[in-house]
Amino acid sequence: MKPFNLEQALKGKPVVTRDGRKIERVWLDIDLDESYSVYAMVPLLSSPTEKNQRTFTRDGMYYNDGTESGHDLFMGKPPRQRKPINTERLALFSTAFVQVLLVSLNTILLAHKQIASSIAVAGLISYVWTFNVKRAAFGSHWDKIIYSLGAACGSGVGIYLAGLIL
Repeated sequence: MKPFNLEQALKGKPVVTRDGRKIERVWLDIDLDESYSVYAMVPLLSSPTEKNQRTFTRDGMYYNDGTESGHDLFMGKPPRQRKPINTERLALFSTAFVQVLLVSLNTILLAHKQIASSIAVAGLISYVWTFNVKRAAFGSHWDKIIYSLGAACGSGVGIYLAGLIL
Protein backbone atom coordinates (compact mmCIF):
# COMPACT_ATOMS: atom_id res chain seq x y z
CA MET A 1 0.00 0.00 0.00
CA LYS A 2 1.14 3.52 -0.75
CA PRO A 3 1.36 6.12 2.03
CA PHE A 4 -1.66 8.35 2.46
CA ASN A 5 -1.60 11.51 0.34
CA LEU A 6 -4.17 14.09 1.42
CA GLU A 7 -4.16 16.02 -1.86
CA GLN A 8 -4.80 12.87 -3.93
CA ALA A 9 -7.45 11.65 -1.48
CA LEU A 10 -9.31 14.95 -1.69
CA LYS A 11 -9.26 14.66 -5.51
CA GLY A 12 -11.04 11.31 -5.22
CA LYS A 13 -8.16 8.87 -5.62
CA PRO A 14 -8.86 5.45 -3.97
CA VAL A 15 -8.18 5.25 -0.22
CA VAL A 16 -8.20 2.18 2.04
CA THR A 17 -7.57 1.47 5.69
CA ARG A 18 -4.56 -0.50 6.86
CA ASP A 19 -6.85 -3.52 7.29
CA GLY A 20 -8.15 -3.25 3.69
CA ARG A 21 -11.51 -1.50 4.02
CA LYS A 22 -12.46 0.84 1.16
CA ILE A 23 -12.96 4.49 2.11
CA GLU A 24 -15.70 6.14 0.08
CA ARG A 25 -15.26 9.74 1.12
CA VAL A 26 -12.45 11.87 2.56
CA TRP A 27 -12.81 15.54 3.46
CA LEU A 28 -10.91 18.23 5.31
CA ASP A 29 -12.09 20.50 8.11
CA ILE A 30 -9.92 23.61 8.10
CA ASP A 31 -11.52 24.95 11.31
CA LEU A 32 -10.15 22.13 13.43
CA ASP A 33 -6.81 21.73 15.15
CA GLU A 34 -4.04 20.78 12.70
CA SER A 35 -3.52 17.37 14.37
CA TYR A 36 -7.01 16.02 13.57
CA SER A 37 -8.57 17.72 10.58
CA VAL A 38 -9.15 14.90 8.08
CA TYR A 39 -12.48 13.08 8.07
CA ALA A 40 -13.40 9.83 6.35
CA MET A 41 -16.34 7.48 6.20
CA VAL A 42 -15.02 4.10 7.37
CA PRO A 43 -16.95 0.80 7.00
CA LEU A 44 -17.56 -0.88 10.35
CA LEU A 45 -15.75 -4.14 10.96
CA SER A 46 -18.89 -5.70 12.45
CA SER A 47 -21.11 -4.62 9.54
CA PRO A 48 -19.26 -3.54 6.36
CA THR A 49 -22.42 -2.07 4.84
CA GLU A 50 -22.61 0.46 7.70
CA LYS A 51 -20.14 3.33 7.87
CA ASN A 52 -18.87 5.53 10.66
CA GLN A 53 -17.31 8.98 10.44
CA ARG A 54 -13.77 9.02 11.85
CA THR A 55 -11.08 11.68 12.21
CA PHE A 56 -7.46 11.30 11.12
CA THR A 57 -4.25 13.28 11.10
CA ARG A 58 -3.24 14.94 7.84
CA ASP A 59 -0.88 12.02 7.14
CA GLY A 60 -3.72 9.49 7.52
CA MET A 61 -2.95 8.22 11.02
CA TYR A 62 -5.85 7.33 13.32
CA TYR A 63 -3.75 8.06 16.42
CA ASN A 64 -1.65 11.23 16.49
CA ASP A 65 1.11 9.67 18.63
CA GLY A 66 2.36 7.47 15.76
CA THR A 67 0.74 4.27 17.05
CA GLU A 68 -0.35 2.09 14.13
CA SER A 69 -4.01 1.18 13.80
CA GLY A 70 -6.12 -0.89 11.42
CA HIS A 71 -7.97 2.38 10.73
CA ASP A 72 -4.86 4.20 9.36
CA LEU A 73 -5.37 5.48 5.82
CA PHE A 74 -3.40 4.50 2.71
CA MET A 75 -3.70 5.17 -1.00
CA GLY A 76 -4.89 2.33 -3.18
CA LYS A 77 -7.71 -0.07 -3.81
CA PRO A 78 -8.75 -2.75 -1.32
CA PRO A 79 -7.25 -6.18 -1.95
CA ARG A 80 -9.41 -8.55 -3.98
CA GLN A 81 -11.33 -10.95 -1.84
CA ARG A 82 -11.02 -14.60 -2.76
CA LYS A 83 -14.33 -16.29 -3.14
CA PRO A 84 -14.72 -19.40 -1.05
CA ILE A 85 -15.15 -22.67 -2.90
CA ASN A 86 -18.81 -23.49 -3.38
CA THR A 87 -18.94 -26.92 -1.73
CA GLU A 88 -22.44 -27.64 -3.03
CA ARG A 89 -21.29 -27.26 -6.62
CA LEU A 90 -18.11 -29.20 -5.96
CA ALA A 91 -20.25 -32.04 -4.58
CA LEU A 92 -22.52 -31.84 -7.64
CA PHE A 93 -19.52 -32.01 -9.98
CA SER A 94 -18.02 -34.90 -8.01
CA THR A 95 -21.13 -37.04 -7.95
CA ALA A 96 -21.73 -36.47 -11.69
CA PHE A 97 -18.08 -37.36 -12.30
CA VAL A 98 -18.32 -40.61 -10.33
CA GLN A 99 -21.67 -41.53 -11.81
CA VAL A 100 -20.63 -41.19 -15.45
CA LEU A 101 -17.24 -42.75 -14.73
CA LEU A 102 -19.16 -45.79 -13.52
CA VAL A 103 -21.50 -45.70 -16.55
CA SER A 104 -18.51 -45.60 -18.93
CA LEU A 105 -16.82 -48.41 -17.06
CA ASN A 106 -20.03 -50.44 -17.05
CA THR A 107 -20.50 -49.99 -20.80
CA ILE A 108 -17.06 -51.40 -21.47
CA LEU A 109 -17.58 -54.22 -18.96
CA LEU A 110 -20.81 -55.18 -20.76
CA ALA A 111 -19.06 -55.06 -24.14
CA HIS A 112 -16.47 -57.50 -22.79
CA LYS A 113 -19.18 -59.73 -21.20
CA GLN A 114 -17.95 -59.14 -17.66
CA ILE A 115 -21.46 -59.76 -16.28
CA ALA A 116 -20.71 -60.03 -12.53
CA SER A 117 -18.58 -56.89 -12.57
CA SER A 118 -21.22 -55.08 -14.62
CA ILE A 119 -23.97 -55.95 -12.12
CA ALA A 120 -21.86 -54.62 -9.23
CA VAL A 121 -21.06 -51.39 -11.08
CA ALA A 122 -24.74 -50.95 -12.04
CA GLY A 123 -25.63 -51.04 -8.34
CA LEU A 124 -23.04 -48.33 -7.66
CA ILE A 125 -24.43 -46.23 -10.52
CA SER A 126 -27.90 -46.33 -9.00
CA TYR A 127 -26.57 -45.53 -5.54
CA VAL A 128 -24.63 -42.49 -6.79
CA TRP A 129 -27.65 -41.34 -8.82
CA THR A 130 -29.71 -41.01 -5.62
CA PHE A 131 -27.38 -38.17 -4.55
CA ASN A 132 -27.92 -36.26 -7.80
CA VAL A 133 -31.60 -36.60 -8.63
CA LYS A 134 -32.90 -33.47 -6.88
CA ARG A 135 -29.81 -31.29 -7.37
CA ALA A 136 -29.53 -32.01 -11.09
CA ALA A 137 -33.24 -31.77 -11.85
CA PHE A 138 -34.12 -28.70 -9.77
CA GLY A 139 -30.80 -26.86 -9.68
CA SER A 140 -29.94 -23.59 -11.38
CA HIS A 141 -28.61 -23.30 -14.91
CA TRP A 142 -25.04 -23.17 -13.52
CA ASP A 143 -25.72 -26.32 -11.48
CA LYS A 144 -26.71 -28.11 -14.68
CA ILE A 145 -23.54 -26.91 -16.43
CA ILE A 146 -21.36 -28.04 -13.54
CA TYR A 147 -23.16 -31.40 -13.49
CA SER A 148 -22.53 -31.77 -17.23
CA LEU A 149 -18.83 -30.93 -16.84
CA GLY A 150 -18.50 -33.51 -14.09
CA ALA A 151 -20.24 -36.06 -16.29
CA ALA A 152 -17.97 -35.31 -19.26
CA CYS A 153 -14.83 -35.64 -17.15
CA GLY A 154 -16.15 -38.82 -15.56
CA SER A 155 -16.80 -40.34 -18.98
CA GLY A 156 -13.23 -39.78 -20.12
CA VAL A 157 -11.71 -41.12 -16.92
CA GLY A 158 -14.08 -44.12 -16.93
CA ILE A 159 -13.02 -45.09 -20.44
CA TYR A 160 -9.37 -44.67 -19.49
CA LEU A 161 -9.72 -46.80 -16.35
CA ALA A 162 -11.62 -49.52 -18.22
CA GLY A 163 -8.76 -49.66 -20.71
CA LEU A 164 -6.30 -50.17 -17.86
CA ILE A 165 -8.41 -52.91 -16.25
CA LEU A 166 -9.18 -54.93 -19.38
